[in-house]
Amino acid sequence: MNPFQLFYKIAMVVIAITIGFLYINPTISKIKSTQDMSQIYMEEATKVASVNKQLSDRLHDIDSLTLSNKQALLIYLPDKIDDVSVLKDLNTILKQQQIVANSLVYKGPVIKKDNNEVVETSGLTTHQFEIVADVTYAQLKELLGAIEINNYPLQVALLTVDPSENGFLIATLLLSAFSREIIIPTDDQV
Repeated sequence: MNPFQLFYKIAMVVIAITIGFLYINPTISKIKSTQDMSQIYMEEATKVASVNKQLSDRLHDIDSLTLSNKQALLIYLPDKIDDVSVLKDLNTILKQQQIVANSLVYKGPVIKKDNNEVVETSGLTTHQFEIVADVTYAQLKELLGAIEINNYPLQVALLTVDPSENGFLIATLLLSAFSREIIIPTDDQV
């Protein structure tokens, strides 16, 4: 046996092992990485398709509403609160109950904060209105009943009742109305 043949065989084995480590192993790693990325992409595509299907179903539900139901929804939960209109309605309710308000004020939208960070809400914006009036107990009950049967939801967020010197009760009502409007807080509101 020729010593060069042995050296040639050993050199070929070393070259084969070197090619395996330097070319084939990284290529297999790249293929595996590509397969992993492809699998992740397919999973994400499935998730996106699922969300798109849910969105399509919700849009179909909205489109299937009758015109009268859509109009009722816009009255019950409007896209935007018209504060002047709500104040006029509240003033009309007060007049119907024969109550003269000491003050009737739009307090503006409520921006909830938690440690100087704006808190995510459910997609509804809360607008607050304040009524301060001298009333009797019976008038206060009637006023709350009239507010309850209003065209759009008004929630009593705060009610304080204090006795006054003239024999009436000083009632302060903080009412909340809701809209689907998205309000982005300005720097001075944060």
